[in-house]
Amino acid sequence: MQIVSEEALRNDKVLVESFYALAEDTFGLQFKAWADAGFWTSSYKCFAFVDDGKVVANVSGSTVTLFIDGKNVKAVQIGTVMTHPSYRGRGLSRQLMHTLLGHYDEVDLFYLFANSTVLDFYPKFGFEKRVQATYAIDANYLPILPIELQKLSMDHSADRALLYRLAKKRVPISDALAVIQSEDLVLFHALYQYADDLYYNEKLDAAFLYQIDGDVLTIIDIISPKRLDLIEAISCCMDASIKQVRLCFTPDDLSVPVTKGILEDDGALFVRVETDINYPDKVLYPFTSIA
Repeated sequence: MQIVSEEALRNDKVLVESFYALAEDTFGLQFKAWADAGFWTSSYKCFAFVDDGKVVANVSGSTVTLFIDGKNVKAVQIGTVMTHPSYRGRGLSRQLMHTLLGHYDEVDLFYLFANSTVLDFYPKFGFEKRVQATYAIDANYLPILPIELQKLSMDHSADRALLYRLAKKRVPISDALAVIQSEDLVLFHALYQYADDLYYNEKLDAAFLYQIDGDVLTIIDIISPKRLDLIEAISCCMDASIKQVRLCFTPDDLSVPVTKGILEDDGALFVRVETDINYPDKVLYPFTSIA
C-alpha cells in the first residue's frame, strides 16, 4: 500500500475511476462530470492510499481565498475524507491528514466540515470548532423588482462557461466573510446540488442561485464580478407569495432588519489557524464553496 497524490492520481485513469467510485459509495458524490467538464484543476488535490491498483482511502485539499473582515486570507479546505469499509480502523485517514497538512506552505488556515460521526477526530490535529449563524429577512421589508431572470442549464456548455466566468471574477458578497477564487467548487455545486436553481441577468451580469419552498425564498448565492446592492439583488428573486427570505451566506449590515440565529447542525465547521488570522464565530460560510 502506498500514498499517491496530486497529478499522479489525477492522470491515472484506473486510479481516478476508483476515486470516483469510492466518493460515490461513501458520500453519493459524482466527480466524473465535474472533472470531464474541466473543473477539476490543480486547486483540488487528492492524497490517497492505493492498494492493488485501487484508491482505498483519501483526503483532499481545495485551495481557496477567504475574504475575512475585508482582507484576503489564503486557506485550504479539507474534504472527501473517506476510507473503504474494508480498510477502516487502520489509521489511514490519520496518516493522510498529516500528509496533507505538511504539504501546504504559507497557508493562513485550514478548515473543514465534519459530520456527526467524526467530531472527536479533527481536534487531534489542532482543529477547533466554530459556531455558525443563520440569517433571515421578513419579506415585508423587501420590494419586488420587475427584472427578468434567464434560467441556466448546466447541460449547456455556454451556460457552464458563463457561470464559471462569473465565479472566477466574482467580488466578495460580504466584507465580513466570503469566498473568492473558489470557482471550481461553485461549479461542482452548480452541476449537482443546485442544477435546477440557476438564473442569470445580463444587465446586472449576475447569477442568482435560489429556491422557493412555499412562502420561503432561500438565496443560495448571488455571483457577479461587480459589487451589487444586496437588497436590490435579493428583490430580483422575489414575488408576492414570499413571506421570509433566508440567506446561505453572511450578509454585511443591510438597510433592512435581519434576524440572526445559531445554525443547528449535526456536523460542525472546524478551523485550524496557522497565522494571526482570526476566523470569526457566529458567521455563515457560503454554501456554494463547501467542499
